[in-house]
Amino acid sequence: MIAVGSAVGQSIKKNAPPPTLFSVQGIPVTTEEFVYLYRKNTVKPEDFTEQKIGHYLDLLINFKLKVMTRLLPSAKNLSPIDKS
Repeated sequence: MIAVGSAVGQSIKKNAPPPTLFSVQGIPVTTEEFVYLYRKNTVKPEDFTEQKIGHYLDLLINFKLKVMTRLLPSAKNLSPIDKS
């Protein structure tokens, strides 16, 4: 199951763990991980648009789901997006 959360409005404290963007089967994907991966794989400044970032988020969610289905056979019935 995927839980998609919003990092907007969460206070970031110095020793607090980074906000969770979404999780797959309880394994969190933090906003820091997403930003790192997006910057690593995006070199053109014009690719930093809301539409392209949203598309990359969809790709990352699908990638994490595919990885999970390979690791856990019981995860094959996961829905692509299950918001909570």
